[in-house]
Amino acid sequence: MCGRLVLIKYATADGSIGYYRMWTGKGALDDIEQLRKVFLGRSRFDIRPTQIIDVFTINPATGKHETTGMKWGWQPEWTNGKPIINTRKEGAAQNRMWGKAFRERRCVVPASHFYEWQRREDAHRNVPWIIKRTGHEYMYLAGLYVKRKLASGEEVAEVSILTEPGNKLMTDIHNHGGNAGRQPVFLDEDIVPEWLNPQLQDSEKILTLLRPIEDGEYEAEMLEEIGNDKTHTPPKPRQQNLF
Repeated sequence: MCGRLVLIKYATADGSIGYYRMWTGKGALDDIEQLRKVFLGRSRFDIRPTQIIDVFTINPATGKHETTGMKWGWQPEWTNGKPIINTRKEGAAQNRMWGKAFRERRCVVPASHFYEWQRREDAHRNVPWIIKRTGHEYMYLAGLYVKRKLASGEEVAEVSILTEPGNKLMTDIHNHGGNAGRQPVFLDEDIVPEWLNPQLQDSEKILTLLRPIEDGEYEAEMLEEIGNDKTHTPPKPRQQNLF
């Protein structure tokens, strides 16, 4: 499960922006100013479902890379329930609901960290953790999106993040609830262009881009409290740390 994101923004040591590195030598970067806003603008310390999040796509009509805002969570017309913020990697290609998006509407959600909560016997409430990709400033999370028209005629784009069974760290931390043990799927930088490629619509080939996230590829820190976007307050670490 991935239900809260963090996007801490900073320049790299050479002054470039993170996403630019993925396209160096792989094609033109079509939206440099938007990318600067994503990576060098104001950090977001608590990105929640139904909020607008930054998403990277390739426009199938123009072949250009685009940076756009999408609502986090699919809201199918046939349900008035909670939006679907995560999609299970297993079976997504064949699933009636997800299959078309898996073939035709793939995207990347940039994040520096995400939050998860752990149930513990020594705590009266679930304990928050902040999790990142080991040795990396950013993660490029695999997503699927849909565009639909509201009753008002307005078109909205909605995104869901792919998840998979968790590695040992994530199984230990995400230890309760119906989606216990799940973890978001990130893409290696050299895989991102092919994941976004709208010409790639072979489900079997697409699946090969989604390798399992192994032990040691995530690292986590226990928190006293998560960050706050309204007050622009970063997360507060806890002194006790188990992993």
